[in-house]
Amino acid sequence: MSDRIATVWRYARVHHAYGLAVGLALVTACDALFGSINISIPAGNAAGVAVVPFRRELPIAFAALAAGSLHSVMADMERAASKTFRTYEVTHVVVVSAVTVVLLGSAEAIFTTTELAVVMMRALLIWLGLALLSGRIFGWMLSWILPVLTIFPLTYYGAGDLGRHRWWDWTGQSSASLPCWLLAVVSMAIGAVALGLTPWRMRGRRSTTGRPSRM
Repeated sequence: MSDRIATVWRYARVHHAYGLAVGLALVTACDALFGSINISIPAGNAAGVAVVPFRRELPIAFAALAAGSLHSVMADMERAASKTFRTYEVTHVVVVSAVTVVLLGSAEAIFTTTELAVVMMRALLIWLGLALLSGRIFGWMLSWILPVLTIFPLTYYGAGDLGRHRWWDWTGQSSASLPCWLLAVVSMAIGAVALGLTPWRMRGRRSTTGRPSRM
């Protein structure tokens, strides 16, 4: 039992557990203190501008922190890690994702409404899936790239001339929006696949699908 605890502790240290905790605390504080501040952003509607509460973009920070926490000072060694390590990695993602969802949902429920809390948790799930994909493609420290790229279409094209949010605007649609929940499911599925596509697994698939050796 003590060996397992020691192993978990070593894993947490090389994955910057303290830095993650501080980062999540700061983002949660920003959501509570500054989330209601409105930001005017250029938009493709008749008014030419969209007024967006700061809290609508904060789930990106939670998602980037969660996916970015997979970065390790021993990243080169981890690329060739065993299945046991991969079990720790998957557990890591599940636990950190759950913590971020609870933190964001609790802050929103306390300082806004339960309706908005559900909307923001759904947005977090969508951005988390994209962050995992981004981390796998660009490296875990750059897991924010794909989530950040969605800000433009969501803010510029997210609402029509009548101010109605388009069906795919997951930060503006209600908590009961089925299309947005389907987007969350698809995004998380993509993130799970990206997490499973480790370098050693992709090399193994290439070797099994390569040309057969000549006798």
